[in-house]
Amino acid sequence: MIGLAAFWAGAGVLAWGAGALACAFAALWLAGRPKRYGTAQRAVLVALALTAFWGLAGLRSAGAAQLAMLAESTRNLAWIFALYRLFAVDGRHAAMRPVRPMLAALAFAELLQVAAAGLIALAPGGMVATPGFHAVTMLHLLVVIGGLVLVHNLYGGASSQARMLLRWPALALALVWGYDLNYYTIAYLSDGSLEVLGALRGGFSLIAGGLLAFGASSGARQVRFRPSRSIAFQSASLLLIGGYLVAMVA
Repeated sequence: MIGLAAFWAGAGVLAWGAGALACAFAALWLAGRPKRYGTAQRAVLVALALTAFWGLAGLRSAGAAQLAMLAESTRNLAWIFALYRLFAVDGRHAAMRPVRPMLAALAFAELLQVAAAGLIALAPGGMVATPGFHAVTMLHLLVVIGGLVLVHNLYGGASSQARMLLRWPALALALVWGYDLNYYTIAYLSDGSLEVLGALRGGFSLIAGGLLAFGASSGARQVRFRPSRSIAFQSASLLLIGGYLVAMVA
């Protein structure tokens, strides 16, 4: 058991460190290639930098320490704003009225989660440890499910020309928030974070950073990504299942 725990601790260090380096590299890569993501370029660059900081903060704690949790909130807020800027790539932020209120609601839920976590940390003797953990985890789930729905709308409602630009950030966010959905759902049901899932979380930043860096390269335009109807249906089904899980455990 001690050997297995040491293995996952080492794997977590590698995953979180590699994810942080990948996002930092992707941010530097984008900085040298302006306008590759259109009007969302700066927002994506800042979100990548904050994701790298989150990876460094979670390097030793697998994301469970207070600093890592605060860094995760700043990461999510940055990606929420980046989503808004990505909607502006083809002007849909002006045409789709529900986008702004939903993004604002997700940002508010993220800030509320930070405030709730701070109050729980200050509570004497762990008086609200379990109910507080459930409340904070539910807010996390609300943010990631809402983010996944917006990512689906971002890519699904885009024109064929805009999809050439949006497919890489949409895929990166779907992977990161999709893993977070599973992580927080299982954490809620088990009344605590899981060591193995927590150790592997940082690794998805590695994939996301790689996708965004590749999306900014000239070769990305030659890659065709056309999800079939069955894949689109399965993605929608996963979102529905996530919402069902939240309703069941509430």
